[in-house]
Amino acid sequence: MLARLALLLLLPAVLLACASAEEAYSDGMALEQSGDVIGAADAYATALERDRTLPNVAGRLAVVGREAVRQHLAAARGLDAEGAALAYRDADALIDRAAGLGVDLDRPADFASDRDARYDAAARSLTDAASRLRVSDPEEAVALTDRARAFTLTDAQADALDRVARDAYIAWAGAQAREAAMIASAPRAPAQPGDGKAGKAGDIAAGGKGAAA
Repeated sequence: MLARLALLLLLPAVLLACASAEEAYSDGMALEQSGDVIGAADAYATALERDRTLPNVAGRLAVVGREAVRQHLAAARGLDAEGAALAYRDADALIDRAAGLGVDLDRPADFASDRDARYDAAARSLTDAASRLRVSDPEEAVALTDRARAFTLTDAQADALDRVARDAYIAWAGAQAREAAMIASAPRAPAQPGDGKAGKAGDIAAGGKGAAA
């Protein structure tokens, strides 16, 4: 009796998952027909994640996923170091996601080495930019080190980022301390009659006495 009840409770969730998987598959086909292979690959992967038993989905993911990877790598050629690394990261994420669903996407034989080279170039570029700004603009320097960490591959790179970030924090703290000291040492204008609540109250009282006299 309990097993039957559990099955009845589970059935709506199973039906909903199947329906949403078929909807994702339909979205994938529409996107593929429109030429958006990157969106189609995402939709097909979503469909498989919801229902591995759907027919044809894995095959469509293999086809459009291969083209999506090719587009990511082609886009990388026209971007700066960080942009190219991001494009390779998108391709790598799609390859890993498909692999988790049992689909091995085609990619160049040297994909892994090219990806690592792009990551290395991005990490170096961002670290160099952060180093140049660590005194003049420490806040931006710290932001650049945070972005560089997404592509850090070696302990030496991580150590270099830590040094730049530490220098930027020291520069920022020094700037804050100097600003606070300037504010504290700035001459203050003498209080004028009527300034503040106490002054206004005194003026009112004085005025009242005059009127009474």
